[in-house]
Amino acid sequence: MIPSNRENFQNHKPKFVYFKLPAALKSVNFSCFVIGESLSFFGSWMTQIALVWLVYQLTNSIQFTQSWA
Repeated sequence: MIPSNRENFQNHKPKFVYFKLPAALKSVNFSCFVIGESLSFFGSWMTQIALVWLVYQLTNSIQFTQSWA
């Protein structure tokens, strides 16, 4: 009898699919905190880049953007 695809898949599990999360990331609260902090960091970074771009667009001078970057 030929095993079904599901049985064959369950018997042969690739090693690269399974990785162990650090114990702290298994906590729902800490995971939400890390995701929130990451989004906040990237949002702040994009805001800084947008402000430099806005100053450059308004003044057409790189002189004012050098102090920001």
